[in-house]
Amino acid sequence: MSDPSVDQRLAAIEAAALRVYAAHGLPTTPGHYRRGPRAKAWTFLGSDLTPSDRFQLVLERPPEKGWRYGTLDRLGADAADADLANAARSLGLCRTLRERRAAGEIDDAVLLAALDLTAPKVRPRRARPPSPRPAAPASGRGRPDPRSGS
Repeated sequence: MSDPSVDQRLAAIEAAALRVYAAHGLPTTPGHYRRGPRAKAWTFLGSDLTPSDRFQLVLERPPEKGWRYGTLDRLGADAADADLANAARSLGLCRTLRERRAAGEIDDAVLLAALDLTAPKVRPRRARPPSPRPAAPASGRGRPDPRSGS
């Protein structure tokens, strides 16, 4: 039985990464994509292409002629923008974790612990205690108060 909190955490990571993709004009639908030599946008090819289908596409439109191919998690991987590259990395890691989890290679408890360890820690800001102020002299002029006996 899988832990729903693992699914929720992975989905939240993926959603955040896809928001970054959308903000950069990249597709957000999982699957395989292709981009022509002069094209600015990626074309969706399908969600499940067999290796032979992908090989046939590459033979028809080879990378040597400027064609680019990739799955959703690879589209932003080589971007100069750090947020976009991190979003691509996050999508790829989530996909890998889901695959390993489905294959029984990783336990939910271990995965939850790993997600806890890698989650950004937000520390609440502590209120600073008021700084101690020296007591003002009783006379108000910096001279000792003759009535105090000092």
